[in-house]
Order: sequence, then C-alpha cells, then structure tokens
Amino acid sequence: MPCLWLALTVSAPFRVAIDSPWWENYERRDRFRCDQQQVLVLERNESQASILIGGHRSTLFRDRQADNSVRYSGEGLMLRLNGDELQLELTRPMPTLMQCQRTEDV
Repeated sequence: MPCLWLALTVSAPFRVAIDSPWWENYERRDRFRCDQQQVLVLERNESQASILIGGHRSTLFRDRQADNSVRYSGEGLMLRLNGDELQLELTRPMPTLMQCQRTEDV
C-alpha cells in the first residue's frame, strides 16, 4: 500500500496508462479528475475494481452492503461511486479523502 500512498501525494498528472490483464475482464473504464490535479482511471465489473493513479494500480472488491452508491474496498482503501462523483478514502498511513469528478477529456 505504500506505493499507492506515494502516488496519491504526487501532484504530477497521470501520463501512462497501464492495461489490465485480459482475464480480469473489466466491463467499464472511466477517468476521473481528483482534487484538481490527480487523474484516476477506474476499471470495474460487478465483483471488483482496479484503480490506476500515478502509474500505480490497486485492486478493490465490491461491497454489496453499500447504500445507494457503488462501493469497492480493499486493504486500507475504500472507493465510493455515486453517479459522476467518486470518493477515494485511504485509511492508512493516515486518513485521507479524495473527491473526484468523472471526465472524458483527461
């Protein structure tokens, strides 16, 4: 998890796309602009999601107990998707919340 934490603290824009392996079979891929500078790519299906930010990838798993939003979580991360808005919460090494907006022009 330290790699993702470092990626989230870097202010350089996301420049390199990393393709997921074909066997993960993500049905959807969206781009989000977070906190005015970071770009996050979210690939997802009904069971899991993969986030790419700053050249690093993390895999999260679907939380079926979510309210009206789509929620995925993993070790030290929680992602909540509600329409065009995405919240990414890191619980360690210290709590951090990123607000992201879906965009097509990133």
